[in-house]
Amino acid sequence: MKQNFNAWDVKIEDFFELQTAQEKLSFLLNFAVLAPSSHNSQPWSFRVTNNEIKIYADMARSLPASDTNNRQLLISLGCVLENILTAAEYYGYEVKVSLLSDTADNSCIASIVFSEAQNYIRPKHHAIFTIPKRRTNRTKYDNRPPEEDFIQWVSSLASENTQFFLITNKTNKDAIADIVIEAGISAMESTDFRHELSQYVKNNYTSSPIGMPLYGFGVPGPISLIAPFMMKFVNMNKVNAKTDSDVLKNYTPAVLVIATRDDTRKEWLETGALYERIALEAERRGLSTAPSAAVIQIGELYKKLQETLKTNYRPQFFARVGYAKDTTKPSPRLAANMVLK
Repeated sequence: MKQNFNAWDVKIEDFFELQTAQEKLSFLLNFAVLAPSSHNSQPWSFRVTNNEIKIYADMARSLPASDTNNRQLLISLGCVLENILTAAEYYGYEVKVSLLSDTADNSCIASIVFSEAQNYIRPKHHAIFTIPKRRTNRTKYDNRPPEEDFIQWVSSLASENTQFFLITNKTNKDAIADIVIEAGISAMESTDFRHELSQYVKNNYTSSPIGMPLYGFGVPGPISLIAPFMMKFVNMNKVNAKTDSDVLKNYTPAVLVIATRDDTRKEWLETGALYERIALEAERRGLSTAPSAAVIQIGELYKKLQETLKTNYRPQFFARVGYAKDTTKPSPRLAANMVLK
């Protein structure tokens, strides 16, 4: 395994060999860095003390062309937060979480204070085991929809402020697919967007710890060597529109949309945490997910989603959901010790 993939080889039992409180909390970051992020930019860093982890936004890896208001960045950091809380629960910690996204210190988005739970019984089956197995799988999915109990479980996460749509109806799914394709083409019309994306699209042999190797998109190795360069000058979403539409309409049995009543940094962070919770449960059940941000982020195309979903809540997240026909390799990662302040 290349060094830029070593982070996925975290050993869950290694935690119990650690001696100090700070070492133990630092170990939780091995799960944090396995969170998904837009373009696999991994825009996070951390500060750890004996009883606290602070999560920071690393603006050097923000995406100013495609994520002008940092919505996707905050969603990515929400996924990080969920992974930390999942690991903390398994290792017997009680936590107090403070979301700091609207304070003067805009780079520090959350503080987690830890204390050891009393009389804790560690479960044999836990979401922590799924974190190193989770993948963003963009391949074709089988036609069978998710099991009904999974659909009901997702629906149970709804609150007064958050709605979940797990859509399997073909008519609605196809209508949403058309909006997603339109959003992708519109995004790639921007020269700045294409140039930014080309920096994060990597060939299949990359040694970079960030970005998206093109094997995740089904691109063969030799073609992957020239594709990032081509992307700077060609709207590949327009070129691939027919293929992408086929995948969305005929090889995507369900799509997930998360929408919120309010549209602030706090909601973006919480949306990321909720998506990661769903992604981990999906992975545990053999389901794959593949997010797509353009339909949420580009212009006002989200309003077309609202019309299709018949909601006035603001769509914050979109993903394909289904049983993948093929497995996919993980994406590179910055190791936990590389993102410690």
